[in-house]
Amino acid sequence: MLMVLFAALIWFFVNRASVRANEKIRLLQDILEQQRLQTALLQSLAPATAAITPSEPEAVLVPSAEPTPEFDAFNVIPER
Repeated sequence: MLMVLFAALIWFFVNRASVRANEKIRLLQDILEQQRLQTALLQSLAPATAAITPSEPEAVLVPSAEPTPEFDAFNVIPER
């Protein structure tokens, strides 16, 4: 009986750790996807073709002709 109780206790902690690890992985994947979306938004707002060169320090960024996606404040990951 003691061995069954010990095995159940071990199973409980291993299962709990596995569930928590899976949840952390899912949250990290969500953060990665949000960062990809934010990077795409930043790249569409400041295209690489308008990069400032050292010879032209006062170069002006020209907006691209591409439509920019609407900014959705609910999809931005807040800083803590």
